[in-house]
Amino acid sequence: MRVPLLVMADLANVDAGGKLNIIGVFSRFNPANLPHSHPLMFLVATCMFHPSETSSQRALRIEIVNPDGGIVFQVGPIGLSVPPPQRAGSEIEVPLVMQINDLKLETEGPHKVVIMLDSDVKGEFSFAVELKEKKN
Repeated sequence: MRVPLLVMADLANVDAGGKLNIIGVFSRFNPANLPHSHPLMFLVATCMFHPSETSSQRALRIEIVNPDGGIVFQVGPIGLSVPPPQRAGSEIEVPLVMQINDLKLETEGPHKVVIMLDSDVKGEFSFAVELKEKKN
């Protein structure tokens, strides 16, 4: 599996035709103070599987990690069955849209989102948490 797209957004979904819709992509949180609870966000990824990975049961895990290496948020492992390809020999695209409510951020600095498949890191996305500058 490879992850060519991994972002955070204000809103995302997959329509009935399988098209991924993403609104408000961001990579920075600027809270007035910490700890901060971000009310709503979406984690969006496109996972591409090789045809040889079809019909296999895999374990997917997602973590959000703070600058100290502590896990801020974790999902999984989630059992994932890779569907067969639309055409023989072609990669299988699996969109992933995850709604996250009340993400608690306690530390300033660089954070990252990590996607793992069977304990192997397959994708990472870095984002910043920086306190909003106070106006005098």
